Amino acid sequence: MPTYTFKNTNTEEVFDKFVSISAMEEMVGSGDFVQIIGAPQIVAGVGNPHKKTPEGFKDILRNVKATQPGATMEIP
Repeated sequence: MPTYTFKNTNTEEVFDKFVSISAMEEMVGSGDFVQIIGAPQIVAGVGNPHKKTPEGFKDILRNVKATQPGATMEIP
């Protein structure tokens, strides 16, 4: 079920509600609520950008670079 933003036409209150599409349509159809359309919230990134690359993985990358001709990878 998605989250919708509604505005109560009687009290002017704006709120988010986690409801099904049919429930949203019922709320809007009652005339007491209007659906507010806005930009979706997008997650820009995950993880910790300050986390260091483990030395074991760096060793594997060095081994690949040394044994594979033409490997152009950068070792962090």
